[in-house]
Amino acid sequence: MKMIQKLKDYSLFLREMARPGCNEWQVAIRKREGKTLYEGNGDGFYIVPNSMRYWRADPFLFTHCDRDYLFVEMFDRWKKKGVLGVCRIRNGKCGRFKVCLDLSWHLSYPCVFEDKSGIYMVPECYQSEEVAIYRCTSFPLKWEKDSCILKGIAVDTTPYGQKWLTTRFSSLDERVNNNLWLVTAEGETKLVKQGDFCARGAGHIIQHRENEYIRPSQNCADAYGNNIQFNKILCENSEEYKEEAFLSVCAPHAQSDQGVLRVDCKRMGRRKYNGIHTYNLNEKYEVIDLKVLHPVSMTSFVRKYGNHIRWKIRRK
Repeated sequence: MKMIQKLKDYSLFLREMARPGCNEWQVAIRKREGKTLYEGNGDGFYIVPNSMRYWRADPFLFTHCDRDYLFVEMFDRWKKKGVLGVCRIRNGKCGRFKVCLDLSWHLSYPCVFEDKSGIYMVPECYQSEEVAIYRCTSFPLKWEKDSCILKGIAVDTTPYGQKWLTTRFSSLDERVNNNLWLVTAEGETKLVKQGDFCARGAGHIIQHRENEYIRPSQNCADAYGNNIQFNKILCENSEEYKEEAFLSVCAPHAQSDQGVLRVDCKRMGRRKYNGIHTYNLNEKYEVIDLKVLHPVSMTSFVRKYGNHIRWKIRRK
C-alpha cells in the first residue's frame, strides 16, 4: 500500500508540473527582531518549502511548555482538500510537519488558542455548515470536537475576548456577501460590518499595547487573498464595534487606498508572489503566507523535486 501511495504522489507531482503554471500557497517565517510587519518592517522572511504532496497556508503560532509550534493548513494535492498540520520550530527552522486533524471535509485556518480550561482550535470547516470548537486531548496531534459555536456557512472565525468575530456568507461566492459578525458565547450574532471586502479575518487579533488592539483582515476586493489589511479596533464595546484601517501588506501588483508595504522574502529565487492572506506572531516569530506562481520549466521541476528529497532525508 505504501508503494502504491508513493506512485500516486509522484504521478500527481508530474501532472501538476505539466500544467501551464500553478498557484500554490507557501508559508514564510522570520525571527521577531525590531519592528513587526504591522509596524512597517517587511524584510527578512524565509520561505518554508512545500512538500511534494502538500502545499501549506494559514500559519498560526502557538507556544506550549516553552516550545514554539506552527499550525498550518496542508492542502493535499491528491485528495484535493485541506487537512491541518503542525511542526515544531527550533531556532527559526521548521521541523517535520505532521497531520493533526483530518476530517471528511476541507479544513483550513487552524486558529489555536488557550484558556484556563485547556487548549482549543476553531478551524474553518464551512463545508460542514457549522463553526465548531475542537479541544486538544494530547498536544499537539490529538483533537476532538468539543462544541458548536453556530450553525451556517462561516469562515475564518477568530476569538475576540469572550466573543468571536466571524465572516459569514449567504453564498459560497464570497464576492456576494462580505459581512463581519460578532458572535457571543450564547450564540447570538450582531452584524458589525456589511458588504466589506476586508471583513474576512487574517489571523489572531493582536494586542499591540495595553489598550490597543489590531485586527488583521484579508482584502478580497480584486481576488481571494489579494493582500492583508491591518485595522485598529477603535471601540472594544461589542455593542459599538468599530475599526479603522491603517496599513496594507500587498503583492507587487495589488493596489490599496491605505499605506502600502511590500514583503521581501528570501529563498524565492525568480518566483514572485501575487497574494498574501494570513499573518500571526508570538514573542519570538512572525509568520505569513504567500501565493506563488510556479512556472513550468526544468529548473522549477528540479528545484521542487530537490526540496522534496531534502525533506525526505531530514525525516530519517
